[in-house]
Amino acid sequence: MRLPTGRLTVGRCKRRFAVKSRYATRETPPVDELIPLIVGFLLTTVLGGVLGMFLQQRAWKHQNEARLSEEEFRRADAIAEAISQLLDKRLYRMLRLFYALRRLGRDEGSPEIVEQRLGDYNAVLYEWNEKSQSRADWHVFRRVGSRLARRQHL
Repeated sequence: MRLPTGRLTVGRCKRRFAVKSRYATRETPPVDELIPLIVGFLLTTVLGGVLGMFLQQRAWKHQNEARLSEEEFRRADAIAEAISQLLDKRLYRMLRLFYALRRLGRDEGSPEIVEQRLGDYNAVLYEWNEKSQSRADWHVFRRVGSRLARRQHL
């Protein structure tokens, strides 16, 4: 590096090595430089908030649908369990009545046992008819069943 010859004065050094500021003659930054700052603020704050709100609502809707679907599956499971139990009862009582009638046909059974078994079967039959009349339960059960069938085929 070559040193300047001659006498260095303070004013000359300031002029030679001074960094000129773009705001040296102005007191406020120009409007052209404020526009990117404002646009950046709007993009990050306002649009980011709107995007976050949209994504949050979408996640909430998905979570709510999953919760409702889970409740519907639990209800359908309870309905299927109740139907299964009633079918088992009905089949068991029907078989007992069948064997009592068969024994009566062979002259091995008594009519009292047949009457008792018929009464037991009729009680289960009444219970079946009372519980199977709930259309809302059948609707839920069918809807969940068709949804499961669609998932199986996908």
